[in-house]
Amino acid sequence: MSDVVCFANRDFGARVARDLVQRRGIQLVAVVTNDPPHVDLDLVEATLGVPVLTWRQYLSVAGSAVFAMRGVSALFRHRIPAWVLSTFAEGVVNLHPSMLPFGRGSYPATWAIWERTPFGATAHIMDRGIDTGPILMQRRVRLTDSDTSFALYEKGLAALWGIYEEGVLPWLRGEAMMLREQAEGGSSHSISDYRMLADLDPSLMSDEARSRWLRAIQIKPSNDSGRKW
Repeated sequence: MSDVVCFANRDFGARVARDLVQRRGIQLVAVVTNDPPHVDLDLVEATLGVPVLTWRQYLSVAGSAVFAMRGVSALFRHRIPAWVLSTFAEGVVNLHPSMLPFGRGSYPATWAIWERTPFGATAHIMDRGIDTGPILMQRRVRLTDSDTSFALYEKGLAALWGIYEEGVLPWLRGEAMMLREQAEGGSSHSISDYRMLADLDPSLMSDEARSRWLRAIQIKPSNDSGRKW
């Protein structure tokens, strides 16, 4: 039985956490959420049957009261520092909706559209950098001329779930998996980069660039249903 901690965010993170509870060969020992007011999922401790901790609470007990061989990060908001990663004997795998090394950091679908770079889904082992660790599994997602950032991100999450089932679950159970280092180059962006992009003046763009820009900055569904990623 492999003890696992899940760092979870949004609907996708909640789905991973609830799935882990039901998996044979895996003992989910804790679920870690964002710190308030950024808790962006609905997890009830009684429903999961395991402790649910905020990031601040987890940091106070990491490596002592909570011990696990492996961890999985599912769209987690906070950067997990090296000292926390070192408390996991076998490491922490991160589920990231991009085709690494492209799309490191925030809003990967936005930059795939705007910069016309590859997009996909990747599971990688976390290290000191942001989305820089060795790749466990990845899958490319086709980008169409009609995709908005929101629509493309949804495609990425669908591919990411497939990777979770096919590659991450075996790794969490302790099965040997082939890792490979990321290729050189790629791209990395922050939230502030997105804000700068969104503030560009579309009147100065060509028709093609304006259309691509509009699709790239649309990070919510067209009807703004409030659905969480």
